[in-house]
Amino acid sequence: MASIAPPDVIRSAYAELVVTDLAAARWFYVDVLGLVVTAETDDALYLRAYEEYTHHSLVLRLGEAPALALLSYRVRGLQEVDAAEAYFRDLGVRVQRVPAGTTLGIGEAVRIEDPLGFPIEFFSTTARMSSG
Repeated sequence: MASIAPPDVIRSAYAELVVTDLAAARWFYVDVLGLVVTAETDDALYLRAYEEYTHHSLVLRLGEAPALALLSYRVRGLQEVDAAEAYFRDLGVRVQRVPAGTTLGIGEAVRIEDPLGFPIEFFSTTARMSSG
């Protein structure tokens, strides 16, 4: 049991999926579902819904096998990123500090691994986008 308070999570932020065919994934998520491309690299698409103001809510990254690469939560402020690090270290969870910009549009973060082995991220700052 942790002796430190958990971080103040304010919302689910984004998921990162590994896809084997970026063109097919783009067709489905952009052309069929209508998500907006915020940014694009040779191996990734950063997507958001039309009225979202954060940089992205979904990252599709090219890889060899379909997988969930990351679930991410936004916390109330930078002090809560520190709180997440302290809280999960106190629980004995593997914790990694992630520099700002490691994920396009996302500030400094803390990544942990949940009991099932899924990577979870906590961050507070993100690039803001206008709608559309």
